[in-house]
Amino acid sequence: MVESRIVGIYPRSETLIEATRRYDRRLPTLFAKEKKKILNLQAKAGITHLSDPLLDWDDMLRPFTDNLGGVERGPLNRFYENNTFYRQPIIKDKLERKTPITKEKISIELFPKGKTKKVDLPEPYTFADLSDNRFYKKKEDLAFAFADVLAEEIAWLSKQGITSFQLNACFKEYSQIPRF
Repeated sequence: MVESRIVGIYPRSETLIEATRRYDRRLPTLFAKEKKKILNLQAKAGITHLSDPLLDWDDMLRPFTDNLGGVERGPLNRFYENNTFYRQPIIKDKLERKTPITKEKISIELFPKGKTKKVDLPEPYTFADLSDNRFYKKKEDLAFAFADVLAEEIAWLSKQGITSFQLNACFKEYSQIPRF
């Protein structure tokens, strides 16, 4: 059998775009409805590892920027000089995972029964590289601290039934890839 996966945050429909611009009170319901539709389309298309479409993530780092101790939400920034933006995490203290970070953002209950559930997450070095680090001595120290947080989050997600994980990395250029 050939396995298949889909990667990353899906684009929002016009309905969701308009609802987010109006701060519609029904946003959680609208997100859930579209997520379920996309998950069912993935299943119908024969995708073997169904992926939460992450429609309610404003960017790949946002759940961590907003729900991780030691981090504050910073300015909008370009994701490696392309036309994608993210809120830059400002690292002001030791990273601390107080509660499940993705609990409100991964819709485990919407996955069709009997399918492999997959989640995309940022990998540690990319998180460190895109952050404004005001606490850790070196970027690598921040990357390792985030790796510890990510390991805790993945362990929690595993207990919730997620069995496949993809850590997404981006680098400006090949020479930037860390060599530890």
